[in-house]
Amino acid sequence: EKGSLIEFYNWYGLNGTNFGLFRAITDPTIGNHEYTTGTAQGYFSYWDNIPNYYSFDAGGWHFVSLNSNFNFIGVDGKSSEYQWLAGDLTAHANACTIVYYHHPLFNIGPEGPTTNLREIWTLMAQQGVSIVINGHDHDYQRWVPLDGAGEPSPTGITEFVAGGGGHGVQTFKKTENRVAYSNDSNPDALGVLKLTLHPNEANFSYINTSNAVLDSGSIPCSRSGSVLADQPSTGNVTTPVIGTTPASQSLPGDAAPTASDTTSVVSKVSPTPVATPAIETSPARVDPPIPVQPSDIFSPSTIQAGPIRFSAPPILMLGALLVIILIGVFVFVRRHI
Repeated sequence: EKGSLIEFYNWYGLNGTNFGLFRAITDPTIGNHEYTTGTAQGYFSYWDNIPNYYSFDAGGWHFVSLNSNFNFIGVDGKSSEYQWLAGDLTAHANACTIVYYHHPLFNIGPEGPTTNLREIWTLMAQQGVSIVINGHDHDYQRWVPLDGAGEPSPTGITEFVAGGGGHGVQTFKKTENRVAYSNDSNPDALGVLKLTLHPNEANFSYINTSNAVLDSGSIPCSRSGSVLADQPSTGNVTTPVIGTTPASQSLPGDAAPTASDTTSVVSKVSPTPVATPAIETSPARVDPPIPVQPSDIFSPSTIQAGPIRFSAPPILMLGALLVIILIGVFVFVRRHI
């Protein structure tokens, strides 16, 4: 909730617990809650001072993680992040590409659209990005392929808002004909987005906590270096083929970043070197002042929202009450003698 280092240890995992079991093959992206204190030190410390944005290759596809927190880092066409992204996508023009970051540009949920990312969206559409994955809103949305102007296009980007990871479910505020499928039912919408990668397409399925597949299909790979990606939009949308996701396991990301990844923003896998401009420096790693002990690990079921309350052993409370009574008696006696 606050993005603190202790929360990362408690909820994501510590010493191979919880999701920490998959820490070595996890490639994170930063959200708004990590910046509650203004520095996101918990995020950068837990993830070994990972860069604000980076890229890597996995499963035959190219992946890019961005920092979409426009209040803390530049995201417009003049920003270092935009310039780095332009160079990275150009260097991987013939790759099938997935870009993921927290704030969606297109959104029918209560958080609304993050219009600050419009220039980055236009760049990604021009460079043939196939899929964009976002969170922020606590629901599930799949939009039809959209071009750089947000218009339906058979060669556009398919945006997913996959925010049903368990925090809760938020109710949609409006409807939109560009949304191919959406779900804000509680608890039906709580689930996970699974992608199975192939050389020329990605199969997707949204699986809820009851193990029901709510949405599935396939998305063709787009490449800025291909003839298909260079063709003008016809305005006709190719609906993803709906079907059952093949029973094959999605390939994970690469290993956790090494020390060399923390000094500058570079592609973690980059066949062609990309010139990297200087960017905002990630906060220095800050270790917790007190190591987290097993007794400090709480179950989500024991934590509820509400005012902070303090409790003390009954003997201490009784002692405090006796002191207050004695003080009252003393004052009463002094006034009447």
